[in-house]
Amino acid sequence: NYRQGVVSINLIQGLIHFNNNRLPEAREAFELALRVNDRDLQALYYLSQTHLRLGNQQRAEDYGSQFLSAVPFSIPGRKLMATIELANLQFSEAEELMRPAVASREDDVEAINLLVRALLKQDKTDEAIALLEKVVTLQPDSAEAQWRLATGLLAGGKYDDGIEHIQKALEMDPQLQQAHVLLVQYHLEQKDFTKALAAAETYRDLYPESATPYNLIGRVQLAAGQEADAEKVFVRAREIAPGDPVASHSLAALAARNKDYQKARGYYRDVLKQHENHLLTLLKLATLDGLEKKEQLMLEHLQHAAATHPKSVLPNVLLARYYMSQGKSEKVPTLMLELSKGQKHSPAVLEVMALSQLAQQQYPAAKVGLEQWLEQQPDSAQAHFLLAKAYAGLGDRAGLRTELQRTIELAPEEFAPRLALARLLLLEGEQEKVTEQLAVLNQLSPDNADLLRLKASLARLEGDQETASALLEEVFEASPGTESMLSIARQKWAMDKKAEALDLQEQWVIEHPDDLTAALALAGAYSQQDKVEPAIAQYQKVLEKDQQNVAALNGLAWHLRNQQPARALEYAESAFRLAPQSALVMDTLAVVLLKNGQLKRAKRTIEWVYEKQPNEPAVRYHRAMIDAAAGDKAAAIEALQTLLAEDGDFPEKAEAQQLLAKLQAGG
Repeated sequence: NYRQGVVSINLIQGLIHFNNNRLPEAREAFELALRVNDRDLQALYYLSQTHLRLGNQQRAEDYGSQFLSAVPFSIPGRKLMATIELANLQFSEAEELMRPAVASREDDVEAINLLVRALLKQDKTDEAIALLEKVVTLQPDSAEAQWRLATGLLAGGKYDDGIEHIQKALEMDPQLQQAHVLLVQYHLEQKDFTKALAAAETYRDLYPESATPYNLIGRVQLAAGQEADAEKVFVRAREIAPGDPVASHSLAALAARNKDYQKARGYYRDVLKQHENHLLTLLKLATLDGLEKKEQLMLEHLQHAAATHPKSVLPNVLLARYYMSQGKSEKVPTLMLELSKGQKHSPAVLEVMALSQLAQQQYPAAKVGLEQWLEQQPDSAQAHFLLAKAYAGLGDRAGLRTELQRTIELAPEEFAPRLALARLLLLEGEQEKVTEQLAVLNQLSPDNADLLRLKASLARLEGDQETASALLEEVFEASPGTESMLSIARQKWAMDKKAEALDLQEQWVIEHPDDLTAALALAGAYSQQDKVEPAIAQYQKVLEKDQQNVAALNGLAWHLRNQQPARALEYAESAFRLAPQSALVMDTLAVVLLKNGQLKRAKRTIEWVYEKQPNEPAVRYHRAMIDAAAGDKAAAIEALQTLLAEDGDFPEKAEAQQLLAKLQAGG
């Protein structure tokens, strides 16, 4: 019919252009065919191929996906989509596409090579080498087959065999560029700069008008410390290929190293003029922005990279890490919405998602994602360490211990997991094992403040308070700060040196008037010594600087409950509005409500607190106090008798004893 005839004419025209590498014309012809019949399979397939050659990755994927959805068992369609997935760094998805193709056509070298690429990128080298050896058997006279086998052998650590097959490839085809590149890279990795340079120069002599050998020579010279020579070579590469990404990036890196950021930025812009939205260049620009502390520009470059490459993992991961560094972990999940299922399960994405979830205390979700990561990379020390953190958040000490031990097995020189294990062992009372860990930690970082704090905790547990105090003093001298100051103060309190502790805290607050944490701690110290007026004064100073400070509002409400109950209620209500789920705030509110004669509301409030903290002595006392005021003396007496029969101590124990005596006397 007429419509099919129009489609056929455009297809034929498109194929002619495609085979003559006139890609824009081919694209136009295939698009005309699709306008007439949007389900034409040939048009979909070749339009995908055309966009792939033009570098339009996203459009190629869109048309390729439509084609493969219509004919899911098409071998050419699977090869096409596998090529696209490899370009997208989605190696597991490429593997999934090619396995059925290789199984059905065991002599399809193109399919085997695509599968091999996917396997090598996932470190499945043994299977890849076996397939490459099969290709050599199928194509014994192919230099490219020899080169591919050499690639697999080198990736698998079989260096002598790999070099042998590179040499075979070059004997078969002295001009095989891939073999020259591989030979240079091998010598470079072995740090044999003389052989690497000789191989690169041989390659250049064969291809004097190609930028690639010059870039390789420059890489070798950089590695050998010959920066001036390397710079000249990279300049030559850019003369041959203006805006060449490799040469331009190398020159930009040299300029940035000399802090000539404007010159470096110019090289990156040259690349973008020739290669619009070039992903790596956009990311390099973001890195340069970071060096210059241009955070807004860095964010814009990362967002642009993510927007122009929505199917690429890297810009989204880097953007996620930026948000994490800014304390905006809640933004991370949104970044990953456009990624494919396979990309969402890649280790890089699973890692940033886990970091985001841990920051938001979403421990079950973090655990699931980390387990998926470990299925792919069971020997990842970072994954095991993050999983340990998830177990810590879940309160699973057994899981925490197992994962910390596994992390240490994989990364014995890492300080943080070993310190975390030592802390856990100390918490569980295994002091001998703590000492074992300390022996290693002392070698790794003997002056680390956290290690000194751990030693102080161990000394305190062993009853050596003087040593504990000396260690904490050492931390404070090395890095004076609120935390280290308060650690000393707490230790002095434990040693019954309360006056010294108070002096230390008071002096710190005088010298650091904006340190609200220290001011609140000082107010708490005054409270412990029944110095009500100084405590109130400190809480008021905090409120002068932070009108919504819940701790200060709650502290004022508590200390004013007896003398100024109405004012205390104002503070308690303000604290409640800011922290309606805080049991401490609700407990204070209940007592203040009682002091203001609001018995019903006090009763409702304390019952809510008791439901949350049924074993907290202060809460049990306050509940009994409110029951007594409401006329339920029997319940109050029973609760107080049970509470006071226990061995535990709490700040209001004397008041509880007085109330019980009063109730029993009929008061």
